[in-house]
Amino acid sequence: MFQVETFNNSYEFYKNLPASEQALHIFPTSSLKSFVESHHSHLKAYVISYRVLTRKLFKEWEDPRTDVYFISRIREILAEMEETEATRRLDHNLQEAANSFRFIAELFGLPLTDREQLSEDERLFQKISNELLKDDKVSRYKEQLFAINESTLAEAVGVPAIKKVYVYQEDFVFASRVVLFHLLERAGIQVIFRIPYDKRFTQINKGWKQVYEELTRTSMNTWKQLSLPQTAKGSRFAYYLDHQSEKATEDAASVKVFYYNHPVTFSHHLKEKEIRPGEYEIASLENEFLNHYLALTSKDKFFSSPYGKFIRYLPNCKKKENDIEISYDVFRELLLSGWVHTSSTSGQRAADLLIDLEDYMSGVTHLSEIFQRLEGLVGLREVSSTFDDLSSEQTGSDRVKRYMSNPFRSFSYVHADRYSVTPKILLDLGRDLQQKLNDLLLEEDERVSIEAYRNRLLAIFNRVRRRWDNETVNMIEKRLRFSVQENWQLNQADMLQLLFIELSRDEKLDFRYSVQDYSDVIGAAMNANDFHVSGLSLENFPGKKPTLPDYLDYSWLKESIQLHFHNQAKTVLLHALVTDYHSRQQVSVFMLYNLYHVLAYHQKGCELSWIGSQEEQGGSSIYLNIISHLYTDGIIDKAEPIEKGIDDYDWEEEEEDPWNKELQTLKLVPDLYWTDLDFCARKFAFNLVEHQPVYDNELHQQLTFGMVGSLLSEQHQGSREFAETIFPLFPHWTGTQKNNFIDTESISGVREYKTYENINYPKALVKVQRLRGRSTRSYYHNRYNDDNLNAAKGIKELENAFGPLEIDASPGTHCRMCPHLTICKEGEYAIDELNS
Repeated sequence: MFQVETFNNSYEFYKNLPASEQALHIFPTSSLKSFVESHHSHLKAYVISYRVLTRKLFKEWEDPRTDVYFISRIREILAEMEETEATRRLDHNLQEAANSFRFIAELFGLPLTDREQLSEDERLFQKISNELLKDDKVSRYKEQLFAINESTLAEAVGVPAIKKVYVYQEDFVFASRVVLFHLLERAGIQVIFRIPYDKRFTQINKGWKQVYEELTRTSMNTWKQLSLPQTAKGSRFAYYLDHQSEKATEDAASVKVFYYNHPVTFSHHLKEKEIRPGEYEIASLENEFLNHYLALTSKDKFFSSPYGKFIRYLPNCKKKENDIEISYDVFRELLLSGWVHTSSTSGQRAADLLIDLEDYMSGVTHLSEIFQRLEGLVGLREVSSTFDDLSSEQTGSDRVKRYMSNPFRSFSYVHADRYSVTPKILLDLGRDLQQKLNDLLLEEDERVSIEAYRNRLLAIFNRVRRRWDNETVNMIEKRLRFSVQENWQLNQADMLQLLFIELSRDEKLDFRYSVQDYSDVIGAAMNANDFHVSGLSLENFPGKKPTLPDYLDYSWLKESIQLHFHNQAKTVLLHALVTDYHSRQQVSVFMLYNLYHVLAYHQKGCELSWIGSQEEQGGSSIYLNIISHLYTDGIIDKAEPIEKGIDDYDWEEEEEDPWNKELQTLKLVPDLYWTDLDFCARKFAFNLVEHQPVYDNELHQQLTFGMVGSLLSEQHQGSREFAETIFPLFPHWTGTQKNNFIDTESISGVREYKTYENINYPKALVKVQRLRGRSTRSYYHNRYNDDNLNAAKGIKELENAFGPLEIDASPGTHCRMCPHLTICKEGEYAIDELNS
């Protein structure tokens, strides 16, 4: 039976690994494997991670494409069945069904037994899985599994001979792993487990004791113990968990605890302390999110690039009755991918307009809806241009006069100079995308071969490649030329998943340059001079017990084993099942041990942290608070975003007041603009710089629509013409909404005019200027209405408000109606009032 050897000092043990002839060393993570290789280069050929080993032994079974294959098979079987609620549920949970099937297939191809208490979903899965167990891939896997011996193992690893296998610090012993260990023993290969165990501590070692006593069917007292010099670091934490804090007399752990209020704040930390393998490394329970958020090297590097995103987002599109189902977010990402072009421009140049159209496109679900709204936008531009043309003799190129003669210029969309492309060009780009999607998206029941689909993609690539740089072209072309051996006929979802796998194959990445997974702390903490563990929130740590795949439970698996297997096979499978159960039960204990490992074996500095802004996390982990109490006197460094202030920049000193001369020109500013000074000098200045207020916020645009609609409806003696000509240009609002906007913004005195130089403009335009902003004073508004506004007082106010580098702001509830709120650091949001 299996043997266990323990050691009480991980760093010393792995650094001075005991020599052994013709022995294979299996490690649970790449980081621990790398640490051992760095100290024992002569063992490199015999050092391997468990994941790599299984890929070498069972190449076809462990190939990611096999998952796609079985998902496709499940779809085929479902398609032949009568549609029920159960088939629909399983069709929406295919990955979990495939995971459940792999679990039983790896238990010698375990058929699931029938029993009365099966649910409808379980009975359906039983029928499908028993059919899949007949598949040739399962048969070949079982043949390879039972054929394992010294020679096949050595051949797979690439070494002359293997007599022993050492398995190190495996803290999650799946059922399939237990099966493999048994088959190695049966083949005459001795299996020895080496795990950390420090007799001083009970709680942190509980997981090792529970799982390995079950795995080896031996008592801890019989395990061989390698005695090494004990480490004092981390003992304060370990003794605390055993309620024996008085024993922790020495502990040299160098610990700092941090709180980051947002991932942005954490990104500032990485700018100050860059990740460098061996010097400064980071692991996190949220590593995938952080790597994506921080744009660090990740497993989907290609698909994070603009060109890769085109393929990455294809699964979010579907053909639906001569239309394409697509959200605006996906439409935007596809246009920005570099794959979409017209004869004159690339979709990548449309970024600014695409961002501003987010509210305008709210609620769209199909490409036809996006096109309808873009056509409305083209029409809005044409209406605005008509207004500009009618007054062009008086306004010329003066943007202030054009605004006062054309209230539609309050909408951001009509300003051609704000964007790199026009709505019409954006519509043309959308048509190009439509053509490409029609080529690449399959009908609901359509299946094509991998080769045929790859050729479709290559045809599109060949049409756009001339617009890309040579490095990008060579990289994508190399990936698209993957070999196709299988003649599978796949539907769209499975085809795109297979494509994702194939295009990711050449990712040669050094995980140490990214935020590593928490499981990598064992090796990384010993390898780096300074080590940081993040994600230690109440929700994340010490985590939840992982369950079996959705369609399985232990009692059903046990009954199936007892019915279908006998003698040694039954004994092996039942043993694998019970070990799997105990291993899952101890996951949170092992996570706690790993945190102790970081405290005990970090080299110079140890940083622990959690990142806020995600409400569901519920604060920091209780264990992080305990460590803070034990090692930092309860001090948690609350890192704040690093912002440069005005004094951080080098400015050339002006010999005289830079504003003095400019302020005198404000005498020429129209009365309309002075009304902004009732609110804020900064708003006045920003509107003047922009030549007018320009609204891109959804609420602001609704209010502006109502005011402009009320203004123009009155001038044209009725709302029918406005509804017929203007309503269709705002398709993202319903007719009822548009009528309500106008009714609630009723404007009186629309036939009263004011004069500015050579033009007349409606006095009621002040409504558009101010929206619903309310101020504690109305000095300028009153004088505007009374036609006795004197700019001299305003200029005097501005002399006091305009500093050498900044303009004073007067924040308040009126900020919510300001078009410049998002760029004003003193601006007040509605949430600020709730929090005050």
